[in-house]
Amino acid sequence: MRLPAASAVASLVLRTFKTIALALFLLNIRSWPLSWHIRVFLPVYRLRFRYQLLRLRLFLTLQPASVRRAVLSRWHDELSPVGQNPFDLCVRYRTWAGPDDCDFNMHLSNSCYAKILDSARFKYGLAACPTFFRTGGWMALGATHFKYYREIPIGSRYEMRVSIVAWDSKWVYIATRYVTAPKKSKSKSRGDSSSGSRALPASDAVPFPDMHTPADGLATGASTPRGTSANGNGTGNGHAPFNGHGNGNSNGHANGHTNGHANGHANGHTNGRATVPELPAEPDGATRHCVALSAMCFKIGRITVPPALALACDGFCAPPLSTSDAESYSGTNPPPHWKHVLALRGANWLGRASAASDAHPAPIPEDSKGTQSAPARPGLAALRAFLTGGWRGVPPEERWWEQALGGVVEERRVAGMEMVRPLAEGLDGVGSLISA
Repeated sequence: MRLPAASAVASLVLRTFKTIALALFLLNIRSWPLSWHIRVFLPVYRLRFRYQLLRLRLFLTLQPASVRRAVLSRWHDELSPVGQNPFDLCVRYRTWAGPDDCDFNMHLSNSCYAKILDSARFKYGLAACPTFFRTGGWMALGATHFKYYREIPIGSRYEMRVSIVAWDSKWVYIATRYVTAPKKSKSKSRGDSSSGSRALPASDAVPFPDMHTPADGLATGASTPRGTSANGNGTGNGHAPFNGHGNGNSNGHANGHTNGHANGHANGHTNGRATVPELPAEPDGATRHCVALSAMCFKIGRITVPPALALACDGFCAPPLSTSDAESYSGTNPPPHWKHVLALRGANWLGRASAASDAHPAPIPEDSKGTQSAPARPGLAALRAFLTGGWRGVPPEERWWEQALGGVVEERRVAGMEMVRPLAEGLDGVGSLISA
């Protein structure tokens, strides 16, 4: 009589085990084989789906083949951010902290910040330089630096905001901010000394690792940062490092206090006593958890393409001198340098004039039978040849891509380089300190 009961218990235990195993298997779906590749290339799959859907719609309308080619090519060209300031483009990538991305402290693991950053960077590159990728280009990663402010708890939804910071003759620096929506509940006052404190374990307790990121701005007591005197005068080398801490400037302003003095006690020290620094705030009030700075370069094969050239060939430029909305550059009102890009991309294929003053596409010509046709487009071979070395034949004073990114864009680029250069040089110098 006891055998059926024991069999029922064993069956229940087995079903429970299978249910738990299946639940864990599904919860870790983002760590399945090839899941990383799917997440990274998802923007490409979406673009291809839209492209194939457009082809199907054109096929069903029974349009001539020449007209279909013209519409499809115009669709490709409209992906480029023509007339946009490169510093105004901010690509957002939304995701959540799943169980497979979190550690034993139940928050996003440090390694997963870099793993998920690949998807956000790829989405940004595709939005910023679609034509560059169509020429066979790619973006190589040279370095990444992370600065952690707050932990991201398990199950939290967060957003990655990717934007360009600066570039030089080879490297382009991309910043990514990990943020969460602001909480509606009132947070505890930072002045309360009991906030964020943890009870001390018993003297005979078993050791347990605890590596939480403090939520109070990484306050470290009354220690004195390097380059800062104990009386709070803030003397140092005057640079503004990307992480925004030390060297006389805790808020990371672009001017960096180049005179080497942190007037106003910007490093958060007053009369030799450390105070809790304010965390960087997002314009919309979102909570910033981490900032990542990536050094990347544009490549076609093994050839490096100057960042200014790659950006200008996809339409980025400085805004016009006049700030009126009617004169803002766009696809219908392209910037002056766009005529050079159209010549490389085959402007006449869409019936567009080469002159920059002709902003609107001309009608597609008709053949003797009355059907619209478009001249054969030379493709992107000319643009690829220019990107891979043809630009060197242009005299420095006639390099239109540098002129297109002048003015306020150049001023901001220089200010951005002043911020990231100390970080890049510091990382390079670490290698010389390490002996074999």
